Amino acid sequence: MPNGTLSQHLQRERGSVLSWNIRLTIAAEKAHAIAHLHSAMNTPIYHRDIKSSNILLDFDFNAKVADFGLSRFGVTDDSHVSTAPQGTPSYVDPQYHQNFYLSNKSDT
Repeated sequence: MPNGTLSQHLQRERGSVLSWNIRLTIAAEKAHAIAHLHSAMNTPIYHRDIKSSNILLDFDFNAKVADFGLSRFGVTDDSHVSTAPQGTPSYVDPQYHQNFYLSNKSDT
């Protein structure tokens, strides 16, 4: 992607400091993408590794969620999906990491 990752900008490894307007737009776009995966799909998809290095920025700083390697399909008939913890520990929901309980809230 032309503007790299959100992480590169937050760590000042690339480009100038992002304005608050761009940061808020990126946050809203990321939230919209995750909501789409959770709600608009026939079978919900849980990304399980949302972090700034997995948010790609295009030429206009539009956010794109990337790296679906740890993603899992949710089961719509059950209240949760039980799986082994995955992802970067400091970014994983503590309830998910300790109890293997995966929900929509685990992915935000």
